[in-house]
Amino acid sequence: MDDKQDVNVNVTPTPPAATPSPAPEQPTPESSPAPMKEDGNIPKMPKSKMGKKMWMWLVVAIIVIGGAVAAFMLMNSDDEAANTANNTVYKVGVMVPQSGGASGIGFGILRGIQLGQKQLEATNIELISVDSKCTEEGAIDAINSLVEQEVVAIIGAVCSAESLAALPIANENNIVMISPSSSSPDLTVPDDYFFRVVPSDNFQGVFLANYIYDQGITRVASFNTDESYGNSIMAVFKDSFEELGGTVVAAEKAKGDVLDVSKQSDAIVAAAPEALVMASNSSLSSSAIMKAVRAELPEVKLFGSEAFEDPTIIENAGDAAEGLRFSAFPAGSQAFKQAMLDEYNEAASLGSAQGYDIVRVLQLVFEQGASSGEEIKNALPNITFTGVSGLIKFDANGEISDPDYQYDVQVIQDGEFTSAQ
Repeated sequence: MDDKQDVNVNVTPTPPAATPSPAPEQPTPESSPAPMKEDGNIPKMPKSKMGKKMWMWLVVAIIVIGGAVAAFMLMNSDDEAANTANNTVYKVGVMVPQSGGASGIGFGILRGIQLGQKQLEATNIELISVDSKCTEEGAIDAINSLVEQEVVAIIGAVCSAESLAALPIANENNIVMISPSSSSPDLTVPDDYFFRVVPSDNFQGVFLANYIYDQGITRVASFNTDESYGNSIMAVFKDSFEELGGTVVAAEKAKGDVLDVSKQSDAIVAAAPEALVMASNSSLSSSAIMKAVRAELPEVKLFGSEAFEDPTIIENAGDAAEGLRFSAFPAGSQAFKQAMLDEYNEAASLGSAQGYDIVRVLQLVFEQGASSGEEIKNALPNITFTGVSGLIKFDANGEISDPDYQYDVQVIQDGEFTSAQ
């Protein structure tokens, strides 16, 4: 059909029946065709102020709803990213001696770390424990094993000598080490990957010198294990004690875990000191020297550094250790001590509380989004909190920076550790 022709169709209407037919059904607005103009176009709606306002509100509504949807999607995206970060499991190495003369200390620290992981619900931390033996060789083997297992941080080491041996490997691989007990001044190095939650021996040596001199003692002999920790703390002690007016009448040393200390004990006995001052990272050597000296000088007073907070000292030395007083890093809050007893049926020992606090340090660092070694290193100086062992705050050298840091003084009395203050 040609759409240009006019077609007229005449229809003769049907006469109405007796009963009126129903009115024709009116089309609904949805189905009603719009009236056509002669040109075939749909006529435009008449313009009115009300129409403009409706369109304006419609546009605003669309913008508001669109913004809300975008914000919701962004929030979900942020939540997913946060959940992803929270669900990440970080491998953390634990370097502690589990064999040899310092194993008692190592296991005490390990238990503190494990308690921290449990109580702090640090489920995003996977602990990988290795035996560092408190020796340079053991530490090198241990850290190489942890590097191969791709840990992002290390809790440890415990003994200063092993921390010094492992640190070059940690620096080379950009892995932070946070020690609960390594205290040698030689570990105070700017811009390296070593941190610790205890002061250096420069502070402890001075503390011991003042504490002993204040007891009215002026003539002492010294004994230490021949490694970084023993040598450094005893050097600081000697200088400080002599500045106060005291005298070190004999200075002896031995390699760690050595049991035959007869030569050293003979020299100490011959000097007839009022007291024997010891800095040793081996319970075996420490016990041996106490037994040998007290066999000849039963009244000699005994003093030591924090490494004597080791139950195996009492087991090995027996009565010879009775009355020994030693400076010690804080053993932790009362709640922490009770938790250790409840969990392990053992008292908190050297480094247990510090190991617990290091777990919290790493937990906070990971929560901030740090994951690589460099990120962790840069984040640590921003961490500040009061832990179970005291204030945790690092300075630029990775040292604990608490001007009010206080050592505890412990004494072995009736075969048990008890506070001497």
